[in-house]
Amino acid sequence: MLSFLSQFLDPSLSEKPLGFRRNIRLVLLTGLICTCILALLNSNRAEMLWLAGLFLVALTLNQLGYYLSASWLTLFGGLIINLFVMLQKNGIRDTSILGFIVILIFAGLIGGTKGTLFIGALLITGTFILGYFEIQGILVNQFTPFNFLRDYFAVAFLIFLISGLQYIIISRLNKNIVIAGEVIQERKKAEEELQQRITELEFVRDFSEIIIAKNNLSDLIEETGKHIREAFHASSIFIAIYNPQTNQIHFPYDVDNGVRMPDVPLQYGRGLTSKVMEMKKSLVINENWMHESLKYNAVYRNRKMAKSSIATPMMIQDRAIGVIAIDNTEREYAFTENDVRLLETIAANFAVAIENVRLQESIQQELVIQEKLVQQLEKKNEELERFTYTASHDLKAPLITIRGYLGYIEKDAKSGNYQRLLKDTRRISEATEKMHRLLNELLELSRIGRIMNKAEETLFADIVRDALERVENQIRERKVKIKIADKLGSVVVDKERMIEVVQNLVDNAIKFMGNQKNPEIEIGIKRQGNKTVYFIKDNGIGIKKEFHERIFGLFDKLDSESEGTGIGLALVKRIIEVHGGKIWVESEEGEGTTFYFTLPQSM
Repeated sequence: MLSFLSQFLDPSLSEKPLGFRRNIRLVLLTGLICTCILALLNSNRAEMLWLAGLFLVALTLNQLGYYLSASWLTLFGGLIINLFVMLQKNGIRDTSILGFIVILIFAGLIGGTKGTLFIGALLITGTFILGYFEIQGILVNQFTPFNFLRDYFAVAFLIFLISGLQYIIISRLNKNIVIAGEVIQERKKAEEELQQRITELEFVRDFSEIIIAKNNLSDLIEETGKHIREAFHASSIFIAIYNPQTNQIHFPYDVDNGVRMPDVPLQYGRGLTSKVMEMKKSLVINENWMHESLKYNAVYRNRKMAKSSIATPMMIQDRAIGVIAIDNTEREYAFTENDVRLLETIAANFAVAIENVRLQESIQQELVIQEKLVQQLEKKNEELERFTYTASHDLKAPLITIRGYLGYIEKDAKSGNYQRLLKDTRRISEATEKMHRLLNELLELSRIGRIMNKAEETLFADIVRDALERVENQIRERKVKIKIADKLGSVVVDKERMIEVVQNLVDNAIKFMGNQKNPEIEIGIKRQGNKTVYFIKDNGIGIKKEFHERIFGLFDKLDSESEGTGIGLALVKRIIEVHGGKIWVESEEGEGTTFYFTLPQSM
């Protein structure tokens, strides 16, 4: 019975205002106070005390959470007590008939439209029952011995009218509450969408600030991937970039459930990524991921299968340059239309950022190349100027010598001085030999960088051994002690050219030993940061600091009386630089000299 009443008389959600339980408690308290006052006034004291007790029980049930049971218990208990009073007194003519109106209003409060109809029908039925008792003489009132049926119809009609009006009022209130609720829900939904849009715009703004600040493509991709993963709470994410030169798709950012995956290129035309690029629009899979992804020839890379995903192309005008894809491995329908819209916005901005960074890198590379070419051109011009001046001077000197001695030969021949004649011809031979050597070294210098042997891995110790064999006579003549370090390692070089480098540096060290009583040359290796540096050190006369750069110039001889053409160190520097290395000197006058240089190392 209680279950039936609960389903039939419990008001709908729209009929239950906020604080429904509290309102019932207030009504019960009001009823308790009124019944106590009536009992004190000796108005149906016994019945009022019973009703007060009923209110106390109902208040207790309401406090325990059984507010529906408390309400209907009070309602039916009050109805029975009210009928009992009417039966004991004057029927429908008794003042307690007003209790019917109170009960009807209370029924509307706790039962809504259903409660109004149900209790209204009970009250009308009770009215006719009381009328039947009076007509049969069972119930006698003190006002009149005459009982007319119209009196009961009038009371029943009045109750019916009040019930009808109450029903209409409650129905309209319910309708207004429903409409208000719908408006509130729509407004709440609009506010949520607005808040979602604000959040998206804030994310796009923050993302735009990040990509604007990044000038390096790797940093740009890394930051973008990290922010997308955090924003969408994605289980997995990858950023794919298409390389038209190799026709491959690369994955510079690929995270599978928190694990960074290596970049394994995929041939364009294979897999879901290629399909998205061809479609030029987002692909959303929210259910049956395995089955749906097979339609797009998906290549499964992740350890755990996705349940929902978004793949959005990165577009530049009408050209797709890559794809951003996010997965959720926990549930289907993890992504909404707002997520798709936001990812498309990010992809569009990211594509523009990639193109800008590529353009900046390309411009920067061009500027670097141009700067290097300008520096090389300036260097070549300086060398050409020095060469023009020095070559004209150095090549002219042997010619002048030859021309002068030809005149001496003519005089010696006429005078028959054959001994002087032989001396003159020897001087001419020396001048021509000097010119020949100078021309050969100039030719050799011009060939470096244009004509090179294939680089090969070779032990640096072998290069040192071969170079020392070529200057063995000079070493013996000056009694130079040679110290060679152990474990010189191996290098990847043109071996013949590198022998020339060591030979020139050792020969140069021997020439400028000065009056050193214990001449010594040390060939070794040391670490400088993450680089391997070779050195050739002597204890000769040393070089002033102001000449440290000049000695590598063409025809720059610090001692004009020394042997050689002044091309040796220029030749050494050119060979080292062609190999991608660097050479420099550290020296103090009278303290010896150390030449340092770097070379490509073997792996």
